[in-house]
Amino acid sequence: MGNNQTNYVKDLGVAPRKKVSSKEYAAIWQRYDRNKNRLTTKQAKKFLSDFAAAVQVTYDKEKAERMISDADVDRTGYLNYEQFKKLFFAATQDAKVDLSQSLAVELNVASDSDDDEQTKTGKKFDLRAMKDKIQEKQAVPSNTNTNQQPNPSTITTPAPVATPPVQVAPPIPPTAPQGGLESIFETYKAIKEDEPGDEDPGDVMRGMGTLQYSQDLGITDDKDPSLLLIAFKLQVNQPAVWQFSREEFMRWNKFGCKTLEDMQKKCKSWRDDLKREDEFKNFYLFVFDYLREERKILSTEEAIVAWEILGMESRWPLMKDWIDYLKKHQAINRDTWRLLYTFIKQHPRDLTNYDPDGCWPSAIDDFVETMREGSKKEQE
Repeated sequence: MGNNQTNYVKDLGVAPRKKVSSKEYAAIWQRYDRNKNRLTTKQAKKFLSDFAAAVQVTYDKEKAERMISDADVDRTGYLNYEQFKKLFFAATQDAKVDLSQSLAVELNVASDSDDDEQTKTGKKFDLRAMKDKIQEKQAVPSNTNTNQQPNPSTITTPAPVATPPVQVAPPIPPTAPQGGLESIFETYKAIKEDEPGDEDPGDVMRGMGTLQYSQDLGITDDKDPSLLLIAFKLQVNQPAVWQFSREEFMRWNKFGCKTLEDMQKKCKSWRDDLKREDEFKNFYLFVFDYLREERKILSTEEAIVAWEILGMESRWPLMKDWIDYLKKHQAINRDTWRLLYTFIKQHPRDLTNYDPDGCWPSAIDDFVETMREGSKKEQE
């Protein structure tokens, strides 16, 4: 590297004996990528030189060129984001630099680390775990009203995530709050988690309160997207899913909704709106960013549940094959989630027109290769 040039890797805090995180990796890509998802060979060499200096290993020019050549599988002289992953991983392995677990997942490699965002599940909302928790509480009817706080152990409620074969909305339970928005919010906010060491979230409705809210709205189907639609339309932005601040909940006013009956009717209208491609696309893109919370990824299991809620099998005949293929992967990142939508639009029925030179995430490229190999075997 030139002596007068800035070492971005070092500036971003990557140093000897320091584990590299997903956040640092993303920042590195952004600093070196000057060509909109196309890193030149010269920029790639600059990165490798800077990386070697930052972690204090000897920069080997010939080895660097081999690494770049291995990553540039298309021989274009450029590296896209997915190809840079290969280069970055090769550099860290050569220098014996540890990766955080979430970064290892993002790079599709294994990691023995357990102290990163992917494993810090303390307050994270696990979709399957919550479904199990809900099913345990199905036996006893709820007892929610504005004067008496129900015991969380008696609450019956559906999975909060969940596409709607709901034809007729069930009536609002007589025990549900009947007042205006402030009264409704206060009622559900008062339903606590009742778990040891649970911190006070402030002026927020969450957890069992949100679950009871969904129950009272009649969200009983496992694949009803209504609660996600509510978060989407109210522009909810909380550190954890299924939390609504007072300010966010009051945005129901914008839609002319003052009661649970109003909200129920509006949810029906929103579900119907998903038949419009533009509306569905915006909702689809929102779902990933909402469910991932403060992480950069969704686990494969979470992503599969989310695709089920979005009704993707009815929109793409290859969705089941995609899901079966993904079960061997650990996680889905934002790039793969978003580009899958584009991929589906370009290949709505089959993979006949697939362009192997297109800039697709490696997961999609590998999926197509797997499908084609399977097709060849069937023909044999």
